[in-house]
Amino acid sequence: LELCGFRRIHLAAGECRTVAFELSTEQVAHRDAHHRRVVEPGTVRIHVGHSSAELPLSAELQLVGPVIELAERHHYVTPTSVE
Repeated sequence: LELCGFRRIHLAAGECRTVAFELSTEQVAHRDAHHRRVVEPGTVRIHVGHSSAELPLSAELQLVGPVIELAERHHYVTPTSVE
């Protein structure tokens, strides 16, 4: 479990907002058996919630295409928007 981004919003009782996050390729990379940072085809599960202890929403993303080897981790920011 890794924090990829957050956006603090305040809602009044009964208020509803949509929060969108843009995940980069680097954010779904992992180390393979040869210790390379790669993105591989497969399923990635995304969880959303108030804290790491409370994650009531989840979705699965299907990654398609060839294995991509990435350079060492770079600093990144997860762009967000609220509607």
